[in-house]
Amino acid sequence: AADMAKRIVSTLARTPDDRPVMAILELIGNDVCRSQPGISAMTTPQAFHDSQMETLRYLDAHLPSGSHVIVAGLIDGLFLYDTMHLRTHPIGALHQDVTYSDLYEYLICLGISPCWGYLNANETWRNATMERANLLNAELIKIVETEQFQNIDLLYTVFSIQDVVVVAEKLGKHAWDIVEPVDGFHPRQLGNAITCGLVWDTIKAHKPSWIPEVNPHNEDIIQKFGDQGGY
Repeated sequence: AADMAKRIVSTLARTPDDRPVMAILELIGNDVCRSQPGISAMTTPQAFHDSQMETLRYLDAHLPSGSHVIVAGLIDGLFLYDTMHLRTHPIGALHQDVTYSDLYEYLICLGISPCWGYLNANETWRNATMERANLLNAELIKIVETEQFQNIDLLYTVFSIQDVVVVAEKLGKHAWDIVEPVDGFHPRQLGNAITCGLVWDTIKAHKPSWIPEVNPHNEDIIQKFGDQGGY
């Protein structure tokens, strides 16, 4: 995850002369999700702390003054197995003979599981993965509460899957509808859309001063480019 963060932030197309930005540093789970087995394959709290500080220092050096960064912690990955393992995977739709648990075990057997810990049939390993994620989140909280940066300020949050499920159910959907059906692991577009709304609610509740004024050129943009569906 540290290497991924370095690659992503290095693509940042901003300079200190630009207007302030609002960025989201969303870790999700890569630091505990590996195809390799065991806790030793996961990022340690110290390595995680050092990596996040390196990323934040990079952002502080490259983002305009007055920029904001939402630091999102690792999610509750226990939701995945609990929600999906007994459901039928599309591969087994015809004869109802392949569950997500079957898929997860097959990927683990091949050594290509997207998350050996959370998608493991062994509950002990799933819980151990969540415990490591909680330790890493504690490091994030420590950074947000104690570190100061010159050009950016921080807000820590965890995108609660349970909150996403509540919204989905109000829309007439089910918990499994927020999970990508092909891999049974990544969020589906519905889950992403609901999460965006919850993030915005978090900003309004905790950092309303971060919300900038409405772009005075919106009407000019519409006249020039037409209705782009909100983009």
